[in-house]
Amino acid sequence: MHPGLKHQMAVHGFLLWASVGFLTPVGVLLMRMPKRMEGRRLKVLLYVHAVLQ
Repeated sequence: MHPGLKHQMAVHGFLLWASVGFLTPVGVLLMRMPKRMEGRRLKVLLYVHAVLQ
């Protein structure tokens, strides 16, 4: 296997882990918070979410 391909596979695996194993649970927790937030903070959270995507 080509060394460059191994590196690309390692980076791909890390990014997959980061998105599924870390960012998804963080997103779920953040979406449960708005029930206790006021309107302005909820709007800020929505814009931050849109920018990060």
